[in-house]
Amino acid sequence: MTLKICRSSAKYSAVVGLLPSMFEPIHGSAPKYGGLSKANPIGTILAGKLMLEHLGEEAAAALVEQATEDVLGAGRIRTYDMGGTSSCSDMGDAISERLLNPKL
Repeated sequence: MTLKICRSSAKYSAVVGLLPSMFEPIHGSAPKYGGLSKANPIGTILAGKLMLEHLGEEAAAALVEQATEDVLGAGRIRTYDMGGTSSCSDMGDAISERLLNPKL
């Protein structure tokens, strides 16, 4: 049995079943943005959240999702695809910081 989960609005997916499971963003490679730090890392981060859920780490998965939602909700960090000027690293760092310091 294989189950494919696709959350198209956030652009991440999981394929789980009898074979090794796979968790990945589904946004494509966007080669024209290579080396420009314009990519949005949220699809990759939320694919990792799906992996945590699959591994039974629901609490950790919930923390990752909440940290992502908090950063997006604050509205200060926006990557190129969201109409902002923040880099891929800016977004990843903001989510990491929120994950490590949820009380901020």
